[in-house]
Amino acid sequence: MNLHVSLLLLVTIAAQCSVYGAAERRYTYNIPSGQPLEKTPGYLGSLIPMKQVPEITITQAPVTWKLSDPGGLQLEFTAPSYLTGTSKLPYAFGPTLRLRAGGIMKIKLVNEMIMEGNITEEAPHAFMGPLDTNLHTHGLWDANGVYDQNQTSYAGQDNIFINVPARKKPSDAPASLDFSSNILKEHLPGIHWYHPHKHGSTTIQTSTSHGSIIIEDDPFWLPARRGLCGPMQALISTAPEVLLDISLLFFKLASNPAKVWDSPTYQLVSNYSSPQNPLCCESKNGWVFGGSMTKGNGTDILLVSGAYKPVITMADGVWYRWRMLYSGAKGWSTFRFLDTAMANSKQCEWLLIAKDGVYLMNIPRKVEAVLMSSGNRLEAMVRCSLPSRSSSNEFILSATATNDPFNPGNNQTFATDFFRVAQDEVARIKVVRRPGSKGQHINKAAKYAAEQATKDTQAAPAAAAAGADAEVDVAAVDPAHFYSKPPKWDSRFYRNPVPDSCTPLRPSYAVDMRDAALTAAGYPPSRVNNTDVNFAGYNNADGLGTTCTVNGQLFSFPDPSPLVLPMGEIVQWTTNNGRSHPFHVHTQPFQLTGFNLSNQLIGTELTNFFKVGDFTDTMLIPQISIGAGSVQMRFQPGPFSGYAVMHCHYLNHEDLGCMKVIQWKCPGYDAVQPASGICTNFKYPVPGAVPSY
Repeated sequence: MNLHVSLLLLVTIAAQCSVYGAAERRYTYNIPSGQPLEKTPGYLGSLIPMKQVPEITITQAPVTWKLSDPGGLQLEFTAPSYLTGTSKLPYAFGPTLRLRAGGIMKIKLVNEMIMEGNITEEAPHAFMGPLDTNLHTHGLWDANGVYDQNQTSYAGQDNIFINVPARKKPSDAPASLDFSSNILKEHLPGIHWYHPHKHGSTTIQTSTSHGSIIIEDDPFWLPARRGLCGPMQALISTAPEVLLDISLLFFKLASNPAKVWDSPTYQLVSNYSSPQNPLCCESKNGWVFGGSMTKGNGTDILLVSGAYKPVITMADGVWYRWRMLYSGAKGWSTFRFLDTAMANSKQCEWLLIAKDGVYLMNIPRKVEAVLMSSGNRLEAMVRCSLPSRSSSNEFILSATATNDPFNPGNNQTFATDFFRVAQDEVARIKVVRRPGSKGQHINKAAKYAAEQATKDTQAAPAAAAAGADAEVDVAAVDPAHFYSKPPKWDSRFYRNPVPDSCTPLRPSYAVDMRDAALTAAGYPPSRVNNTDVNFAGYNNADGLGTTCTVNGQLFSFPDPSPLVLPMGEIVQWTTNNGRSHPFHVHTQPFQLTGFNLSNQLIGTELTNFFKVGDFTDTMLIPQISIGAGSVQMRFQPGPFSGYAVMHCHYLNHEDLGCMKVIQWKCPGYDAVQPASGICTNFKYPVPGAVPSY
């Protein structure tokens, strides 16, 4: 079976205004080092837009990335990257889509890459077609657009089985895709992202080709009379916004020679791709590859919104809303705040409110550190406060493995995990005392951050002294949010937010499915549909790479035996490996309902960052070793029917075969699901706050 068939009916070969065959324009992105975050190219306006942006144009083209860090790191390499808009601006990220639930999202994707040669059939589960591409909207609760595995036309939505091929020669017109997605009004607010998902090329493309998606806040989910949701809503909605897109440039060989293929470098993936990636990995075709980061065993680095070790300026004592995305093609990191002597700092605080675009069961959750793997997002309120007498106004956002709160016993398996990306300084936090100080407002794209933060941070202490609550008319000053009625400012809650004091409402795709909740809803836990789903990797006999399987099967499409998630039921998946394969599912998230702590690595701690009951769409818990029943997760499928995939989100594993087709099954349908992509003839065992169809 040929897995590489391009569904040409899905792709339009669009004539472009420029004359192809003329000298191709070459693009360069110079990575800023140690500069203010807001000065990063594209940060203001493209990464954090000042208005709703439901429609964008992106062009995938070769971009040469360059780094010349005063500390000694040097890098120059070329990779497929997104150019923004019709002006084709070379940023480190694509433009952020920003829209309200109930809207329609559109992406025009043009593939200007050139790739001569053909994919060899000898390696169907390897790195292949490195410059062919497509799109996936990671984390969105949306339809998959595939009602039949034999479908041959693009019906919109998140169809990742299509191919937008590279050109064969410069004179060819580029292929393009008009991607669209309808976002139901019951979608929770939060951060998601888009990236390439063409099987065989995701590893090469994703770190340098991706963008963010923000579904705007809706006060419906945090009703004022539900605990302290009113003050919590005010805290979130009036906070200056920071978007940290944490990407990975990977040129470092795994320290364990046996694991080189488990966690390969950009060079290895490029050279063993079929055909080889023409942009890498020596000076050929005019593309330069080199620098200290590529020498010897190489170096990995984390960039923050396209910058290396940027400076994030924050006002003393002011809560900021951090939206974080871990967009690297592989890897995981822990993040925490340190002082400039690299000791844990209590002056900066995390209040976690959401993971992977889904509110925690109760918010906010005070945490000491966060852990993110490839594909994860989180939202947190962050505040840094200076003592009355402070010798320093700077702190470090660090990913160091030293004195890790997740590893108080210094377990070396955890500390030196070959997928772990450790970096002493990811960003520097500069705290300014006077709210009006130059450089405070890093989110000038949102009017509140540019104009209102100073007034509110000055007014809050005065209101507190007077023992009064101040009204903040957010709707009048902040076009990035769309509250029907201004939330009420609570100065006492602002000074000391109460942990777990707000219980958000839940949509049907993100209800509590733990046993007690099922029993309360009249659904006996004994009725839960149970399936084991496990990843496994194998070294190839020739030593050149590995293959990776789900339940012993390599990826195939069509898949004669997809994993089935029937609507009208609660489905539980159990995996034996929570630590070495980030478990990602398309179409909708899942709830973590059980950990086998007998498999926990000695000396490690889950901390309260990981809790039974949390939702996620990409699950990695590196503290839990391989063993039977390591992690249990539950789904309440619906209403999106059809075919999607689950896979390991170390994308090198996905390219090597660790991906499996799943069928979101509508009752009464078999192989062919409803053409509309929406199933209506079922009932949710545990209804949400509003119906989902």
